[in-house]
Amino acid sequence: MERRIGEQFDYNGVTLEVVKQPLENNDVGKYCNGCYFNKGYYCCYKGECCYVSRSDSTSVIFKKVEK
Repeated sequence: MERRIGEQFDYNGVTLEVVKQPLENNDVGKYCNGCYFNKGYYCCYKGECCYVSRSDSTSVIFKKVEK
């Protein structure tokens, strides 16, 4: 399920927001910088974050929403 940029959702009790990845598409190896799911190189949360797999051709990251 592709989430829209700006969408907030609950993941295991944590609120996350979908944010456009500010890096260019050629910054390979840095796509996950700043992402909640970044546990190492190319973590790819269910493949929903890479520009090649999104209908809007935009890379995104998932940021924790501080309450």
